[in-house]
Amino acid sequence: MPFELQIMEIIGESIAYGLKLKTQDILMEFETIRQSSYARISIESLRELAFIKSKVDKHHRNADLAHQAWLDLLAYDEDMIGLYLTEYRKSDSSDLSEIELLLESCAKQIAEVCRSVYDLKDSVQNVEITTGFMLDAVRNQLLAFEIRINIITMGFSIGVFITAIYGMNLYSGIEEHPRALLFKSYKLHRPNQNTLPFVIFVIGMHQQRESIDLVFRCALVSSTTIIIWKSLMLLTNCASPIIISLSGDVEPAFISR
Repeated sequence: MPFELQIMEIIGESIAYGLKLKTQDILMEFETIRQSSYARISIESLRELAFIKSKVDKHHRNADLAHQAWLDLLAYDEDMIGLYLTEYRKSDSSDLSEIELLLESCAKQIAEVCRSVYDLKDSVQNVEITTGFMLDAVRNQLLAFEIRINIITMGFSIGVFITAIYGMNLYSGIEEHPRALLFKSYKLHRPNQNTLPFVIFVIGMHQQRESIDLVFRCALVSSTTIIIWKSLMLLTNCASPIIISLSGDVEPAFISR
């Protein structure tokens, strides 16, 4: 083999080996960033993901340019003839077989590196899509949490309004009805299991007309307490999934390649 062809073989293997080492370094860095992104989504992890994406794109362009350069040498016989320096060869297919095998071998090595870079680029895109899905899920939970907070706030406002109406001591004639107190007490405490003792207490107090205002206030306070307790339980159930999601226990939607 002529000396210049040996130099070309060394150059091709050196280019392929350098691209392979660069791909392995980027792959190790990408694995670290992917694990941190799946463990906890933060501004720092998103910044690192954007940085590794730009690095992979740049390495992808370099690998494509190197592979295309070797393919261009194989495409034209004049370029392959020009590689001979110590011995001039005419344009003959039999004379170019040796250099064609050399260039094809180097192009094949670079093509393998390019396929590894393609796979790495696809993995980065998959992680980016997965991170977007995770952020959308957390955003939807926050929107649902905000809607429930607004509903609970509206419920408290209605409760305060009703309490204010009862506290104004407006005359409506309900207090004078003989069975109004029993009906109101039954409606307020029907969901509870301990209704019977309260009804007995109301019947006893109903015999004393001077204590009717106290009974109404007791019923109002107990019903308001039930509303507040149920609202707090709903608020706790709504907030716990969002707190768990933001604490880092979010599972990826799918595993990238």
